[in-house]
Amino acid sequence: MAANYFQIDPDTGDVWSFGSFDRETRSHFDVPIIATDRSGLSGFAMLKVRIGDVNDNAPLFDLNEYKANIYANMTLGSTIIRVRAIDMVRYPPQSILRIFISKFSFSPST
Repeated sequence: MAANYFQIDPDTGDVWSFGSFDRETRSHFDVPIIATDRSGLSGFAMLKVRIGDVNDNAPLFDLNEYKANIYANMTLGSTIIRVRAIDMVRYPPQSILRIFISKFSFSPST
């Protein structure tokens, strides 16, 4: 129930939350609002609150370690290995994930 998360100041109309939110858990709230005057007449409205996101989840690789063999007869530009990582943020533009090689070592065996 949205009333457990938000409160409205009856004098100013300011709305504030009781805590923090995580977009991966819940992306929005529909908060019903009722205003009643001194004569007992009421008006109704719906406050739609969208939860913004911050990048609070690091990408996850399918494996912790990848190994590949490079053969002498491979042509230039050949794919050596394909790695995959998943970003837990579920909507664009964060859906595009770029993977960079930060450390590479090469030890030819003789």
